[in-house]
Order: sequence, then structure tokens, then C-alpha cells
Amino acid sequence: MTEDTWLFERIGLGYHVTKKSLQTEIRVTRLKRSSGELHGEIRVNVNMEGVKTVDGVLHLARFNMSSTTSRERLAKTLTARTPGFEKFDWFYALERLCQGVMKSESEGQPYLEVGQSGGGSSEELYLVEPLIPANVPSIIYAEGGSGKSVFALANALSIKTGWQYVPGFLPVETGEVLYLDWETDANVINHRIQRISQGVGQAAPRIFYRRCIRPLYEEAEDIAGQVAERGVKFLVIDSAGMAMGGAGERGDANENTLRMFDAIRHINISTQIIDHVSKQEARLKGKVRGRLPYGSIYKVNLSRSAWEIRTEVDDEDEDRIKATFIHVKANDSKLHDDITVDIEWTPGGGPIKFMEAENAAAVQIEKDAIREAVIEVLAEKSRPMSRTAVSDILEPYGYKKNSVWRTIKRMVDDKILVNGGGPSGHEVSLPPTEVDNGQDGLFA
Repeated sequence: MTEDTWLFERIGLGYHVTKKSLQTEIRVTRLKRSSGELHGEIRVNVNMEGVKTVDGVLHLARFNMSSTTSRERLAKTLTARTPGFEKFDWFYALERLCQGVMKSESEGQPYLEVGQSGGGSSEELYLVEPLIPANVPSIIYAEGGSGKSVFALANALSIKTGWQYVPGFLPVETGEVLYLDWETDANVINHRIQRISQGVGQAAPRIFYRRCIRPLYEEAEDIAGQVAERGVKFLVIDSAGMAMGGAGERGDANENTLRMFDAIRHINISTQIIDHVSKQEARLKGKVRGRLPYGSIYKVNLSRSAWEIRTEVDDEDEDRIKATFIHVKANDSKLHDDITVDIEWTPGGGPIKFMEAENAAAVQIEKDAIREAVIEVLAEKSRPMSRTAVSDILEPYGYKKNSVWRTIKRMVDDKILVNGGGPSGHEVSLPPTEVDNGQDGLFA
């Protein structure tokens, strides 16, 4: 193939021809059939000396790909717009593009023979095992404020870097990531990336990001083109409700869901959808194994893998959340066992840390240690004390203030401590029989 050959290629949902020797491209997008003819938006990009353009664009208009007359007229217009390049064959360039587009659009996808090729290894089946399957859509969903977007972003960073950010979820492939955001903005996502990266002691990577306004099916062509040009391997949709847009004229709940998945199918890369659970499903928390995301059942049916996330705030530390991933649906494997992860939110916008969930025995040991420390402080001081005073004494020894406060509240509820003593009437103390004899102790 010579340098002067017009090269025809599909780019996302559109097509283009390029001629390298003159740095010229003719691209067509937003194809639509009407009255048996194929129309699209044509764009001619050139870098020809002495030729006037608008930011490198020589011509931009709607164009009838099916019409010979339209090709002839446009070829004459382009010849007139490119003085000094009269021998340049614009009609042939348009003919190459139109024939390629019409042939590709009429043929559709190729017919293949399957059955004797390799079955695929674990590395080929997942981007992040076992959460994100390769080359197909998947969905994670939870109640609002559960941190699902943060989990999705952390696993996206795993794909970008190859580093495991979340215990239990192992990246097996790396590649470029595109985050499509209907919920927040670039500043929020940028800050989250930095906080998540601080949590694992890594430099913050860069990923592609787009703030979205219109439904996904209206943006799909532009997105597909960017995915192809930038070599994107993984797409995050945050979140399904806005990405689907409004329902159709009849208000069918399934219609906009089908449109969203049709757009995902055209973009054609691994995609993780973030979604919510309805109020009705939220009321079932703890009563059923796997609840469903809000709206159409097609969200689960058309996803190749579906995970529900259930969260609860740690009893001892309100800045720590325990998240359990429940595998609700799998197409090509058995359902995975539940995976539980602790996430710690450092106050003041500090690091976000993902940790292996503590087992019940370890948690109970920590609770007992705090309770014994509280008893020892009150015994040594031999007087009623406020929760703040007790926690201030214990904090230098590694006991978190919130954990101490909660422990004291439970001890009062369990009648281990007496409430209502001291000058303010809001202080706590030990029952009279447990007051210390006044000798110095550990927290004196």
C-alpha cells in the first residue's frame, strides 16, 4: 500500500478515509437511513498550504452517501476551496468513502465459525477477577451513599495501573479507562482518584473522563469514536438512571434500559454500570440474599454479571464502612462467594483505604480492650468523667475518640457504667463497688 492510497477504516460508529501524503481526512458520522437512502454528517479535515479552513476543517455538512449527484457537487465545492491542488481527485476520495460505508452498513457483522477455538483462560475472561468480565457489560448496585462509585473508581484504577486497590478483586489485564459521569464533575473524580491512590501509597494515575448530560444512546457515536482513537479498554457508567434518559412516549420502563444496552453494545468494550436499588428493595435489606437494581429487570438480564453491594457503618468507627459484595447473576460461571471489604474514610479529605474485612473475633477483642481501658481510667480517677475527658486520656494510647464514645454509650446501656454524675449531670462513673483505691495506674 503506497502513501498516496486512500485508507478506509471504521472509527467507532462512523467511518473515514485518510491520505497521509496530504494529511487529509474525510470522516462521516451520525449515519441514518431515510427513504431508502443513507445520510450522515461529513467532515473534511485538511492540512494544505494556502487553503483556508476553520480550525483545520475545510467542510462540515449533512451528506447523502447514496447519491452520485451529491458526490459530484461536493467534489466541485472542495476543488474550488483548494486552489493550487486542482489535480487532487476529490470525487475519487468521496467515492472511496461512500462505497466503503454503504458496503459495511449493508453487510453488518461477519458470519464466523465457532466451536474449535480455545476456550479462554481466566486472564481472557476478566479484567478484574471476579468482578469485571472482559468485553461485556456488568453492573454493581447499592443504596445511595454506600460508596459504590468509589469502589468502581478504585477497580478502574486497578485496570489502568495493574495495582490491586481493593482486596479480593485482582486486576488481570491493564488498559486505558474512560469514566462517563452523569452524577458529579471532574473535580470530584479527580479528588477521589488522589485520595484512593494515597490509600495504597501510589502516585495518582490519569484516566479519561467525560461529564455527560444527554442519555448514553445520544452520546454513543462520539464515545465510540473516542474509545477507538484512544484505545480505551474499560468504560464506567455512573450511573444508570441518568445514562438511560427519560422513558419513551408510552412510559415503558424497559425502553430506555434497552436503549442504554444497545449503545453499550455499539461501543463494544468492557463496561461496568453503577446503579441504585429502589426504596422497596432497600426495605428488604437483610431479608433476601440478592435484591435488584431500580427499574427494569433487563438491567440484570442484559448484564453478564451483577453484584449487589451492602454496607454498614462500623460500630466502633463511623469513618469505617464494611461492604459486602453479593454475586446475584453470572452467565458463564457459578455465583461467587460473598466478598467483604472494609473501607476507611479519613476525615478532612485524606486517604481512602480499602482493607480486608476484620473477622468477628478480632473485632470483639478490640471492643473488649476499649471497654477495659475505659474501666481502668474511671477506676484510677475515682470520680465521674465526661466522655470527652475519657477519650482525651485514651487517644494517645491509640484508642479512637469515636470508638471510645460508642463504647461508653453501650456500657451505660448495659448498666456497666452509671450515667448522670458530676457537676454537669452528663458524666459517667463506675458503680461504687468498682471504684479504685486511689493507687496510680496505667492512665494516671
